[in-house]
Amino acid sequence: MTSKSSNYSDSYLGIIFSFGIIAIIIGAFYGVALHKVIKVDNEYWYTAIADEPLEWSKGLGEVNSICDACAMLFDFKDATDTERIFWMKGMRFDLDIYWLDQDYNVLYVQRGLSPTTYYDNNPPLTYGHGVNARYVFETNPKQK
Repeated sequence: MTSKSSNYSDSYLGIIFSFGIIAIIIGAFYGVALHKVIKVDNEYWYTAIADEPLEWSKGLGEVNSICDACAMLFDFKDATDTERIFWMKGMRFDLDIYWLDQDYNVLYVQRGLSPTTYYDNNPPLTYGHGVNARYVFETNPKQK
């Protein structure tokens, strides 16, 4: 005899496994290794994790595109008392950038940032001034 909680656990594990397989397939297709599904701004995202300085400096630069449900999560692993400044160097597509606290709550958002904000300005435009965040999250721009 199987209990209800066991069936629920099996179903939940199946869903998580399915998300993992989808993330691997999407990551292989777009050339970005996807590691984690997270909820930000009431949506679920397949995320690549940038948690080391070299990954932070590159980000999604030189990536041609990502899927609509894909994102990059920059995990700074420390307290949230540091300003996180971003620019569009090496970007080939527009982005929405979210600055998040340690619980993935949105602190600040910059929407529809274009690579031209780096290349067409001297000095390049930068974003996130005055925002102290644990995480920064880059996605395709939301369609409004």
